[in-house]
Amino acid sequence: MQTDTKLREEQIEPSRPFSNKNQGLSASAVVLPARLFLGVSFIAAGLDKLTDPEFFDASRPGYIGKQLAGFATGSPVGDFLTSVAVPNATIFGALVLAGELAIGLGTLVGLFSRLAALFGFVLSITLWLTATWQVQPFYLGADLPYAMGWLVLAVAGPHPLFSLDGWLQKRRSARPAATTASANSLSQTASAYEVATTPVSSSTMARRSFIGVAGATLVAGAVTAIAWNNTLAGKNTNSVISTTGGQATNLPTVTPANPTTAVATNVPTVPVTTAGAVSSNTASATTVASITASVTTTAPATNGTVLAALSSIAVGDAKKFVTPDTKEAGILIRQQDGSVKAFSTICTHQGCEVGFSQADKALVCPCHGARYDITTGAATRRPATLPLKSFSVQVDASGNIVYTKA
Repeated sequence: MQTDTKLREEQIEPSRPFSNKNQGLSASAVVLPARLFLGVSFIAAGLDKLTDPEFFDASRPGYIGKQLAGFATGSPVGDFLTSVAVPNATIFGALVLAGELAIGLGTLVGLFSRLAALFGFVLSITLWLTATWQVQPFYLGADLPYAMGWLVLAVAGPHPLFSLDGWLQKRRSARPAATTASANSLSQTASAYEVATTPVSSSTMARRSFIGVAGATLVAGAVTAIAWNNTLAGKNTNSVISTTGGQATNLPTVTPANPTTAVATNVPTVPVTTAGAVSSNTASATTVASITASVTTTAPATNGTVLAALSSIAVGDAKKFVTPDTKEAGILIRQQDGSVKAFSTICTHQGCEVGFSQADKALVCPCHGARYDITTGAATRRPATLPLKSFSVQVDASGNIVYTKA
Protein backbone atom coordinates (compact mmCIF):
# COMPACT_ATOMS: atom_id res chain seq x y z
CA MET A 1 0.00 0.00 0.00
CA GLN A 2 2.83 2.40 0.87
CA THR A 3 4.57 1.61 -2.39
CA ASP A 4 1.38 2.25 -4.38
CA THR A 5 0.79 5.52 -2.56
CA LYS A 6 4.35 6.72 -3.15
CA LEU A 7 4.14 5.81 -6.81
CA ARG A 8 0.84 7.63 -7.14
CA GLU A 9 2.33 10.77 -5.51
CA GLU A 10 5.31 10.70 -7.88
CA GLN A 11 2.93 10.52 -10.81
CA ILE A 12 0.83 13.37 -9.50
CA GLU A 13 3.60 15.73 -8.42
CA PRO A 14 4.78 16.90 -11.88
CA SER A 15 1.25 17.78 -12.95
CA ARG A 16 0.54 20.18 -10.11
CA PRO A 17 0.23 23.64 -11.63
CA PHE A 18 2.03 25.42 -8.77
CA SER A 19 4.84 22.92 -8.26
CA ASN A 20 8.31 23.88 -9.40
CA LYS A 21 9.98 20.73 -8.09
CA ASN A 22 12.69 19.58 -10.48
CA GLN A 23 11.47 22.14 -12.98
CA GLY A 24 12.58 25.56 -14.20
CA LEU A 25 10.57 28.70 -13.76
CA SER A 26 7.04 28.39 -15.08
CA ALA A 27 5.64 30.76 -17.70
CA SER A 28 3.63 32.51 -14.99
CA ALA A 29 6.78 33.22 -13.00
CA VAL A 30 8.59 34.57 -16.06
CA VAL A 31 5.89 37.19 -16.70
CA LEU A 32 6.06 38.50 -13.13
CA PRO A 33 7.54 41.87 -14.25
CA ALA A 34 4.66 42.40 -16.69
CA ARG A 35 2.17 41.49 -13.99
CA LEU A 36 3.63 44.07 -11.59
CA PHE A 37 3.74 46.80 -14.25
CA LEU A 38 0.20 46.25 -15.52
CA GLY A 39 -1.23 45.93 -12.04
CA VAL A 40 0.35 49.14 -10.78
CA SER A 41 -0.54 51.01 -14.00
CA PHE A 42 -4.24 50.14 -13.81
CA ILE A 43 -4.43 51.00 -10.11
CA ALA A 44 -2.83 54.36 -10.88
CA ALA A 45 -5.28 54.96 -13.74
CA GLY A 46 -8.25 54.23 -11.49
CA LEU A 47 -6.97 56.45 -8.69
CA ASP A 48 -6.27 59.23 -11.18
CA LYS A 49 -9.93 59.22 -12.27
CA LEU A 50 -11.12 58.92 -8.69
CA THR A 51 -9.18 62.02 -7.59
CA ASP A 52 -9.87 64.09 -10.72
CA PRO A 53 -12.45 66.79 -9.80
CA GLU A 54 -13.46 67.18 -13.46
CA PHE A 55 -14.10 63.51 -14.28
CA PHE A 56 -17.72 63.47 -13.07
CA ASP A 57 -18.41 67.22 -13.42
CA ALA A 58 -20.49 67.83 -16.56
CA SER A 59 -19.57 71.53 -16.60
CA ARG A 60 -15.82 70.93 -16.88
CA PRO A 61 -13.72 70.09 -19.97
CA GLY A 62 -12.40 66.89 -18.39
CA TYR A 63 -15.88 65.42 -17.90
CA ILE A 64 -16.11 61.78 -18.98
CA GLY A 65 -19.10 62.60 -21.19
CA LYS A 66 -17.08 65.12 -23.20
CA GLN A 67 -14.25 62.63 -23.48
CA LEU A 68 -16.63 59.96 -24.80
CA ALA A 69 -18.10 62.43 -27.28
CA GLY A 70 -14.60 63.18 -28.51
CA PHE A 71 -13.80 59.46 -28.81
CA ALA A 72 -16.83 58.98 -31.06
CA THR A 73 -15.32 61.03 -33.89
CA GLY A 74 -13.77 58.56 -36.31
CA SER A 75 -14.07 55.60 -33.95
CA PRO A 76 -15.38 52.28 -35.33
CA VAL A 77 -17.74 52.16 -32.33
CA GLY A 78 -18.70 55.84 -32.61
CA ASP A 79 -22.42 55.13 -33.01
CA PHE A 80 -22.49 53.14 -29.78
CA LEU A 81 -20.65 55.89 -27.93
CA THR A 82 -22.98 58.59 -29.21
CA SER A 83 -26.24 56.74 -28.66
CA VAL A 84 -25.48 54.75 -25.49
CA ALA A 85 -22.30 55.77 -23.71
CA VAL A 86 -22.56 59.58 -23.86
CA PRO A 87 -26.15 59.75 -22.49
CA ASN A 88 -25.02 57.48 -19.63
CA ALA A 89 -21.53 58.91 -19.30
CA THR A 90 -21.42 58.93 -15.49
CA ILE A 91 -22.33 55.23 -15.31
CA PHE A 92 -19.75 54.30 -17.94
CA GLY A 93 -17.13 56.41 -16.20
CA ALA A 94 -17.82 54.71 -12.88
CA LEU A 95 -17.60 51.26 -14.50
CA VAL A 96 -14.25 52.07 -16.09
CA LEU A 97 -12.93 53.50 -12.82
CA ALA A 98 -14.05 50.49 -10.78
CA GLY A 99 -12.86 48.09 -13.48
CA GLU A 100 -9.36 49.56 -13.55
CA LEU A 101 -9.05 49.36 -9.77
CA ALA A 102 -10.38 45.79 -9.60
CA ILE A 103 -8.22 44.56 -12.50
CA GLY A 104 -5.12 46.26 -11.12
CA LEU A 105 -5.60 44.96 -7.57
CA GLY A 106 -6.46 41.43 -8.71
CA THR A 107 -3.35 41.30 -10.90
CA LEU A 108 -1.05 42.82 -8.29
CA VAL A 109 -2.04 40.48 -5.44
CA GLY A 110 -2.58 37.53 -7.77
CA LEU A 111 -6.25 36.84 -7.01
CA PHE A 112 -8.36 35.53 -9.91
CA SER A 113 -5.41 36.69 -11.97
CA ARG A 114 -6.41 34.99 -15.24
CA LEU A 115 -9.91 36.49 -15.06
CA ALA A 116 -8.42 39.90 -14.24
CA ALA A 117 -6.10 39.62 -17.25
CA LEU A 118 -9.00 38.77 -19.56
CA PHE A 119 -10.96 41.82 -18.36
CA GLY A 120 -7.82 43.93 -18.69
CA PHE A 121 -7.48 42.79 -22.29
CA VAL A 122 -11.11 43.66 -23.05
CA LEU A 123 -10.82 47.10 -21.43
CA SER A 124 -7.57 47.91 -23.24
CA ILE A 125 -9.02 46.86 -26.60
CA THR A 126 -12.07 49.04 -25.91
CA LEU A 127 -9.84 52.02 -25.11
CA TRP A 128 -7.83 51.38 -28.27
CA LEU A 129 -11.00 51.39 -30.40
CA THR A 130 -12.05 54.69 -28.83
CA ALA A 131 -9.44 56.80 -27.02
CA THR A 132 -6.39 56.01 -29.16
CA TRP A 133 -7.96 54.91 -32.45
CA GLN A 134 -6.84 58.19 -34.05
CA VAL A 135 -3.19 57.75 -33.03
CA GLN A 136 -1.14 57.02 -36.14
CA PRO A 137 0.88 54.92 -36.69
CA PHE A 138 -0.80 52.38 -34.43
CA TYR A 139 2.35 51.36 -32.56
CA LEU A 140 2.58 54.84 -31.00
CA GLY A 141 -0.71 54.33 -29.16
CA ALA A 142 -0.49 53.03 -25.59
CA ASP A 143 -3.65 50.94 -25.28
CA LEU A 144 -2.77 48.32 -27.92
CA PRO A 145 0.51 47.27 -26.23
CA TYR A 146 -1.38 47.14 -22.93
CA ALA A 147 -3.90 44.78 -24.52
CA MET A 148 -1.14 42.48 -25.76
CA GLY A 149 0.43 42.46 -22.29
CA TRP A 150 -2.87 41.43 -20.73
CA LEU A 151 -3.25 38.71 -23.36
CA VAL A 152 0.11 37.23 -22.38
CA LEU A 153 -0.92 37.15 -18.70
CA ALA A 154 -4.21 35.50 -19.57
CA VAL A 155 -2.43 32.73 -21.50
CA ALA A 156 0.17 32.26 -18.75
CA GLY A 157 -2.56 31.56 -16.23
CA PRO A 158 -2.57 31.89 -12.42
CA HIS A 159 0.63 33.28 -10.92
CA PRO A 160 2.46 30.96 -8.46
CA LEU A 161 4.82 33.59 -7.06
CA PHE A 162 3.69 36.17 -4.49
CA SER A 163 0.03 35.55 -5.22
CA LEU A 164 -3.14 34.64 -3.37
CA ASP A 165 -3.96 32.19 -6.16
CA GLY A 166 -0.77 30.25 -5.36
CA TRP A 167 -1.42 30.31 -1.63
CA LEU A 168 -5.00 29.06 -2.05
CA GLN A 169 -3.86 26.31 -4.42
CA LYS A 170 -1.29 25.08 -1.93
CA ARG A 171 -3.96 24.91 0.78
CA ARG A 172 -6.24 22.89 -1.50
CA SER A 173 -3.39 20.55 -2.44
CA ALA A 174 -2.49 19.94 1.21
CA ARG A 175 -5.97 18.79 2.29
CA PRO A 176 -5.95 15.31 0.67
CA ALA A 177 -2.49 14.54 2.11
CA ALA A 178 -3.71 15.35 5.61
CA THR A 179 -6.71 13.13 5.16
CA THR A 180 -4.61 10.13 4.13
CA ALA A 181 -2.95 10.22 7.54
CA SER A 182 -6.13 8.92 9.16
CA ALA A 183 -5.56 5.22 9.97
CA ASN A 184 -9.23 4.42 10.57
CA SER A 185 -10.32 5.07 6.97
CA LEU A 186 -7.10 4.55 5.01
CA SER A 187 -8.54 2.64 2.10
CA GLN A 188 -11.57 4.90 1.70
CA THR A 189 -9.45 8.05 1.88
CA ALA A 190 -6.92 6.63 -0.58
CA SER A 191 -9.69 5.97 -3.07
CA ALA A 192 -11.10 9.46 -2.65
CA TYR A 193 -7.61 10.93 -2.99
CA GLU A 194 -6.98 8.94 -6.15
CA VAL A 195 -10.22 10.13 -7.74
CA ALA A 196 -9.72 13.75 -6.72
CA THR A 197 -6.10 14.02 -7.84
CA THR A 198 -5.87 11.79 -10.87
CA PRO A 199 -3.51 13.64 -13.18
CA VAL A 200 -4.73 14.89 -16.49
CA SER A 201 -3.16 13.00 -19.38
CA SER A 202 -0.28 14.66 -21.16
CA SER A 203 -2.18 14.69 -24.44
CA THR A 204 -5.08 16.58 -22.85
CA MET A 205 -2.72 19.12 -21.31
CA ALA A 206 -0.92 19.57 -24.61
CA ARG A 207 -4.21 20.07 -26.41
CA ARG A 208 -5.32 22.70 -23.93
CA SER A 209 -2.01 24.52 -24.18
CA PHE A 210 -2.14 24.44 -27.96
CA ILE A 211 -5.68 25.81 -28.04
CA GLY A 212 -4.78 28.61 -25.62
CA VAL A 213 -1.62 29.68 -27.40
CA ALA A 214 -3.13 29.32 -30.88
CA GLY A 215 -6.22 31.28 -29.87
CA ALA A 216 -4.15 34.06 -28.35
CA THR A 217 -1.95 34.17 -31.45
CA LEU A 218 -4.98 34.48 -33.74
CA VAL A 219 -6.45 37.26 -31.59
CA ALA A 220 -3.15 39.14 -31.52
CA GLY A 221 -2.76 38.73 -35.29
CA ALA A 222 -6.27 39.94 -36.00
CA VAL A 223 -5.88 43.00 -33.78
CA THR A 224 -2.52 43.84 -35.38
CA ALA A 225 -4.00 43.50 -38.87
CA ILE A 226 -6.85 45.86 -37.99
CA ALA A 227 -4.41 48.36 -36.49
CA TRP A 228 -2.13 48.22 -39.52
CA ASN A 229 -5.04 48.68 -41.90
CA ASN A 230 -6.20 51.70 -39.90
CA THR A 231 -2.72 53.22 -40.18
CA LEU A 232 -2.63 52.72 -43.95
CA ALA A 233 -6.08 54.27 -44.27
CA GLY A 234 -4.91 57.26 -42.22
CA LYS A 235 -1.95 57.81 -44.55
CA ASN A 236 -4.32 58.08 -47.51
CA THR A 237 -6.43 60.73 -45.82
CA ASN A 238 -4.97 64.24 -45.99
CA SER A 239 -8.09 66.28 -45.41
CA VAL A 240 -8.67 68.48 -42.40
CA ILE A 241 -12.15 69.59 -41.38
CA SER A 242 -12.76 73.28 -40.76
CA THR A 243 -15.07 74.62 -38.06
CA THR A 244 -17.87 74.82 -40.60
CA GLY A 245 -17.30 71.26 -41.78
CA GLY A 246 -15.59 72.23 -45.03
CA GLN A 247 -12.24 71.11 -46.30
CA ALA A 248 -9.41 73.58 -46.73
CA THR A 249 -8.38 73.16 -50.36
CA ASN A 250 -7.21 75.28 -53.30
CA LEU A 251 -5.72 77.96 -51.13
CA PRO A 252 -4.49 80.84 -53.32
CA THR A 253 -0.82 81.67 -53.35
CA VAL A 254 0.23 85.27 -52.85
CA THR A 255 3.42 86.57 -54.49
CA PRO A 256 5.16 89.77 -53.40
CA ALA A 257 4.72 92.91 -55.45
CA ASN A 258 7.84 94.59 -56.89
CA PRO A 259 7.88 98.31 -55.97
CA THR A 260 10.28 99.18 -58.78
CA THR A 261 7.98 97.79 -61.47
CA ALA A 262 4.62 98.74 -60.02
CA VAL A 263 2.36 100.47 -62.50
CA ALA A 264 -0.22 103.07 -61.53
CA THR A 265 -3.47 102.64 -63.34
CA ASN A 266 -5.95 105.38 -64.19
CA VAL A 267 -3.35 108.07 -63.55
CA PRO A 268 -4.26 111.39 -65.29
CA THR A 269 -1.85 112.61 -67.95
CA VAL A 270 -0.17 115.97 -67.30
CA PRO A 271 1.03 118.10 -70.24
CA VAL A 272 4.68 119.17 -70.13
CA THR A 273 6.13 122.24 -71.87
CA THR A 274 9.05 122.08 -74.29
CA ALA A 275 11.27 123.46 -71.56
CA GLY A 276 10.38 120.50 -69.38
CA ALA A 277 8.30 122.55 -66.97
CA VAL A 278 5.00 121.35 -65.68
CA SER A 279 1.95 123.00 -67.18
CA SER A 280 -0.09 125.55 -65.38
CA ASN A 281 -2.36 122.77 -63.99
CA THR A 282 -0.50 122.64 -60.68
CA ALA A 283 -3.27 120.73 -58.94
CA SER A 284 -3.10 117.90 -61.48
CA ALA A 285 0.66 117.68 -61.15
CA THR A 286 0.34 117.43 -57.38
CA THR A 287 -2.25 114.67 -57.72
CA VAL A 288 0.01 112.69 -60.08
CA ALA A 289 2.94 113.00 -57.70
CA SER A 290 0.93 111.80 -54.73
CA ILE A 291 -0.53 108.82 -56.64
CA THR A 292 2.85 107.78 -57.98
CA ALA A 293 4.41 108.02 -54.52
CA SER A 294 1.68 105.90 -53.00
CA VAL A 295 2.11 103.17 -55.62
CA THR A 296 5.88 102.98 -55.42
CA THR A 297 6.12 103.07 -51.64
CA THR A 298 3.39 100.48 -50.79
CA ALA A 299 4.85 97.55 -48.77
CA PRO A 300 4.97 94.29 -50.68
CA ALA A 301 2.30 91.70 -49.97
CA THR A 302 3.18 88.85 -47.61
CA ASN A 303 4.76 85.90 -49.41
CA GLY A 304 2.78 82.75 -48.59
CA THR A 305 -0.64 81.13 -48.86
CA VAL A 306 -3.91 82.77 -47.89
CA LEU A 307 -5.72 80.70 -45.27
CA ALA A 308 -8.72 82.92 -44.59
CA ALA A 309 -9.87 86.52 -44.45
CA LEU A 310 -9.30 88.13 -41.08
CA SER A 311 -12.92 89.32 -41.11
CA SER A 312 -14.13 85.70 -41.27
CA ILE A 313 -12.92 85.05 -37.71
CA ALA A 314 -14.45 87.02 -34.88
CA VAL A 315 -12.26 88.22 -32.03
CA GLY A 316 -11.95 85.37 -29.56
CA ASP A 317 -12.99 82.76 -32.12
CA ALA A 318 -11.09 80.14 -34.10
CA LYS A 319 -11.02 78.39 -37.45
CA LYS A 320 -9.33 75.17 -38.56
CA PHE A 321 -7.13 74.85 -41.63
CA VAL A 322 -4.58 72.57 -43.27
CA THR A 323 -1.01 73.64 -43.87
CA PRO A 324 -0.36 73.82 -47.63
CA ASP A 325 3.16 72.42 -47.45
CA THR A 326 3.17 69.72 -44.75
CA LYS A 327 -0.57 68.92 -44.80
CA GLU A 328 -0.84 69.20 -41.03
CA ALA A 329 -4.00 69.99 -39.11
CA GLY A 330 -3.95 73.49 -37.68
CA ILE A 331 -6.19 76.08 -36.08
CA LEU A 332 -6.26 79.87 -36.34
CA ILE A 333 -7.18 81.80 -33.19
CA ARG A 334 -7.96 85.51 -33.31
CA GLN A 335 -6.66 87.02 -30.10
CA GLN A 336 -8.33 89.75 -28.09
CA ASP A 337 -5.85 92.31 -29.39
CA GLY A 338 -6.78 91.45 -32.98
CA SER A 339 -3.66 89.45 -33.79
CA VAL A 340 -3.83 85.87 -35.04
CA LYS A 341 -2.01 82.80 -33.70
CA ALA A 342 -1.85 79.41 -35.40
CA PHE A 343 -1.21 76.06 -33.70
CA SER A 344 -1.31 72.38 -34.60
CA THR A 345 -4.46 70.58 -33.50
CA ILE A 346 -2.61 67.35 -32.76
CA CYS A 347 -2.47 66.77 -29.00
CA THR A 348 1.07 66.16 -27.78
CA HIS A 349 -0.17 63.48 -25.38
CA GLN A 350 -1.48 60.74 -27.67
CA GLY A 351 -2.26 62.44 -30.95
CA CYS A 352 -5.99 63.14 -30.63
CA GLU A 353 -7.36 66.28 -32.33
CA VAL A 354 -7.87 69.20 -29.95
CA GLY A 355 -10.76 71.61 -30.29
CA PHE A 356 -11.32 75.26 -29.41
CA SER A 357 -13.45 75.97 -26.36
CA GLN A 358 -14.76 79.52 -26.13
CA ALA A 359 -16.16 78.89 -22.66
CA ASP A 360 -12.78 77.84 -21.29
CA LYS A 361 -10.74 80.06 -23.62
CA ALA A 362 -8.48 77.11 -24.28
CA LEU A 363 -7.68 74.35 -26.73
CA VAL A 364 -9.05 71.14 -25.22
CA CYS A 365 -8.29 67.52 -26.10
CA PRO A 366 -11.49 65.44 -25.98
CA CYS A 367 -9.64 62.18 -25.42
CA HIS A 368 -8.01 62.69 -22.04
CA GLY A 369 -8.86 66.27 -21.09
CA ALA A 370 -5.50 67.90 -21.81
CA ARG A 371 -5.67 71.67 -22.22
CA TYR A 372 -3.52 74.26 -23.99
CA ASP A 373 -3.14 78.04 -23.77
CA ILE A 374 -4.62 79.80 -26.83
CA THR A 375 -1.95 82.51 -26.88
CA THR A 376 1.18 80.39 -26.47
CA GLY A 377 0.09 76.80 -27.16
CA ALA A 378 1.62 75.71 -23.82
CA ALA A 379 0.09 72.72 -22.03
CA THR A 380 -1.90 73.92 -19.02
CA ARG A 381 -3.50 70.64 -17.94
CA ARG A 382 -2.12 67.13 -17.84
CA PRO A 383 -1.72 64.52 -19.14
CA ALA A 384 -0.09 66.66 -21.85
CA THR A 385 3.17 68.31 -20.88
CA LEU A 386 4.58 69.50 -24.20
CA PRO A 387 3.20 72.57 -26.04
CA LEU A 388 1.36 72.43 -29.34
CA LYS A 389 3.37 73.05 -32.47
CA SER A 390 2.97 76.62 -33.71
CA PHE A 391 2.78 77.87 -37.30
CA SER A 392 3.92 81.23 -38.69
CA VAL A 393 1.05 83.35 -40.03
CA GLN A 394 0.70 87.06 -40.83
CA VAL A 395 -2.10 89.43 -41.74
CA ASP A 396 -1.32 91.21 -45.03
CA ALA A 397 -2.38 94.67 -46.19
CA SER A 398 -5.51 93.24 -47.77
CA GLY A 399 -6.75 91.79 -44.50
CA ASN A 400 -5.93 88.18 -45.36
CA ILE A 401 -4.36 85.69 -42.96
CA VAL A 402 -1.33 84.32 -44.79
CA TYR A 403 0.52 81.16 -43.92
CA THR A 404 4.26 81.66 -44.35
CA LYS A 405 5.90 78.51 -42.98
CA ALA A 406 5.56 75.62 -40.56
